[in-house]
Amino acid sequence: MARIRTIKPDFWTDEAVVELDFADRLLFIGLWNFADDQGYLDYRPKRVKMQVFPADDYDVVAGLKRLWESSLVSLYTSNQGLIVYINGWDKHQRVSNPAKERFSSADLHVCGDFDTAVQSPREDSRVLGKGREGKGSISSSDAADAAPDPATPRDDVERLCDRLADRIEANGSKRPAVTQKWRDAARRMLDNDKRTEEQIAWIIDWCQRDEFWRSNILSMPKVREKFDQIRLKAVPPANVTQLPTGPDGHPVLPPPRTKDWLQ
Repeated sequence: MARIRTIKPDFWTDEAVVELDFADRLLFIGLWNFADDQGYLDYRPKRVKMQVFPADDYDVVAGLKRLWESSLVSLYTSNQGLIVYINGWDKHQRVSNPAKERFSSADLHVCGDFDTAVQSPREDSRVLGKGREGKGSISSSDAADAAPDPATPRDDVERLCDRLADRIEANGSKRPAVTQKWRDAARRMLDNDKRTEEQIAWIIDWCQRDEFWRSNILSMPKVREKFDQIRLKAVPPANVTQLPTGPDGHPVLPPPRTKDWLQ
């Protein structure tokens, strides 16, 4: 069911929104009309195309991916299939007499990779029915990056994954499961991206203290994907080579001062 929604003046100058092209901004606004009163809607690109762009040549799947990459929407799996959530829904809308919630936090599991999620056979059969609305392919470079790393346990990887799970739980969310995808993302940041454990730990703590980023960074793959964007927003300590360890075994962060440390 379509619903009347409002657009606040600060929408037009939002940093994430202004980086989108015009059509993607229109898609983002259009999703509000067809989301439920908690900001969720089923992942059905063909339906969204007919609802928002009925007479336009516009790739809704690609547009949703760009919104996801900009942290404006999230994808979740659920017992009802693949679900799109409009991040910061309460910031965008004030709903009077909202309808009953469709989901609890236990019903939803965040998707760390857009392409994998939308091409999952389980999601297609449950949500999309006959035909596949999310057609596409993953490039060879993406496939290589997605290949699992050796599963040898590593203390630095486990510390980083536990740290992110701890911080998400401390913010009031359900504690996420530390999966192999989390471990692979942490290992790749350390080994492939040449980030130090201290740098990644600092970014985890910073984004989980930030009002915007803590609602958008809910998995280790997302930390890796958004690392540079967060780095440009964050102001880490200068000339730090090793951080002291606190009672929980995690590095203790001094007050931020300069970005040089994360270059």
